[in-house]
Amino acid sequence: MRNSTKLLRYSCLRHGVHAATFSRSGGVSAQPYNTLNLSYNSLDLKESVDQNHYRIAQLFKGSLVTPNQVHGNKVLAIKNPNTALDCDGLITNEPGIALGIYHADCQAALFFDPKNQAIAAVHAGWRGLVAHIYQNTVSLLKETYGTNPVDLLVGISPSLGPCHAEFTDFESFFPRKFTDYQVEKNHFDLWQISHDQLTAMGIKAQNIDISHICTYCNRDEWFSYRRDKVTGRHLSFIQLRDCF
Repeated sequence: MRNSTKLLRYSCLRHGVHAATFSRSGGVSAQPYNTLNLSYNSLDLKESVDQNHYRIAQLFKGSLVTPNQVHGNKVLAIKNPNTALDCDGLITNEPGIALGIYHADCQAALFFDPKNQAIAAVHAGWRGLVAHIYQNTVSLLKETYGTNPVDLLVGISPSLGPCHAEFTDFESFFPRKFTDYQVEKNHFDLWQISHDQLTAMGIKAQNIDISHICTYCNRDEWFSYRRDKVTGRHLSFIQLRDCF
């Protein structure tokens, strides 16, 4: 791809939508944000983030809309571009709007309803999974656009794998049922939790593409807040292909 930026695409999101996750490669940011940091909510130089966004701008026909992520479970439907939204999920059926999520370790989930031509982008860390943000997303898609969960296609970005999803005081904030996903002492499989939450809502297992790439383990390609503390953020995005 132009400017050496690299995209991870999802097998179930290759038709009808333009959807992918940018790796950390191909930008201009200096360490520790090297190189394609796409988030302005860091101490990275604004001019570097501006240049990084310029490098990816050709991918969006229309407006890229991202929420002000607050690690909650609020999801909003939008019709007009507006980045001043305190929530962790967005849905739309407007072809001119690309929905984006910034992340490093947390999951970015991209939803597509091909029958009703609706999309969603969701930020889900462990707090979002505890607070049922995926359920809220599917419920809002059903309420707003008539989505049937069996039609949904979902891609989930690189994120913290069970090898590094360690929570030493999990009893104080995880529901008891999460202990079913404890793979070793204090380590949890958040990928499987997401999979099971999605299928419990009626989404078909074969329509869910979880990348199974651990951000912590793959320093060369992925930012990890847990690993580095001071670091950049990826962008995962989805847009209806009517614009292309």
